[in-house]
Amino acid sequence: NKEKAQLSAKDIEDNFRAKLDILAQLTDSEKKVVILIRQGLISKEISDKLNLATSSVEVYRSKIRRKLKIPKNETIYDFLHRT
Repeated sequence: NKEKAQLSAKDIEDNFRAKLDILAQLTDSEKKVVILIRQGLISKEISDKLNLATSSVEVYRSKIRRKLKIPKNETIYDFLHRT
């Protein structure tokens, strides 16, 4: 039981490290957008918060999706919350 817990914790840590490596590919602006997406904000709310045009946020979303290789059938929000 203790071994399973340790393996599980190690798997979670490895997965988290892998996500950090992936997120390191993003620009600072893309990271700001990712943080707000992870908080559940929609593009309009993100654009208001970052003082950007909504179309700019949509471009960031597209770049984030491409860089993180997020499948079209998965939302960025779901990808960021998946372990």
